[in-house]
Amino acid sequence: IYLDTRSNNNISNVFTIDGGSIIHNSAGSNGGGVAMLDFSNATLNGGNVSYNTAVGNGGGIYSYIYANVTVSGGTIESNTASTGSGGGVFAQWYGLTKIEKTSTIKGNKALNGAGGGVFAQKYNVQITGGEITENQAKNGGGVCIGSSNKAS
Repeated sequence: IYLDTRSNNNISNVFTIDGGSIIHNSAGSNGGGVAMLDFSNATLNGGNVSYNTAVGNGGGIYSYIYANVTVSGGTIESNTASTGSGGGVFAQWYGLTKIEKTSTIKGNKALNGAGGGVFAQKYNVQITGGEITENQAKNGGGVCIGSSNKAS
């Protein structure tokens, strides 16, 4: 799934998963399961984003430039960022990443980068619940926060 306001006349994109699966996908660049750019918003309330691969960043979900990700239930599991960071979730440049409630971020890998479960740089990060477990990376197996605006 690809969300980009630049290709939508700068109208904000909103994507919500309340069930179902985004599984066994691949991207030659970023965002194996979901790629979001420029003022896009994604919410995972249930279902799963699993077994996706990105050659670059964000095996499961890739979020870039004022794009917001909320994981409020459901599972992000067994995704891989082959050469980049954020096996489960990659978030960079001025947005908000929220992990809450009954979320599970498990078994994701950033093979040559940081943040096996979650990678966030220049982002606001809030983790208020859920489980982040069994993720792998060169740096920050569970979560890697680099030059964040605010982490809580």
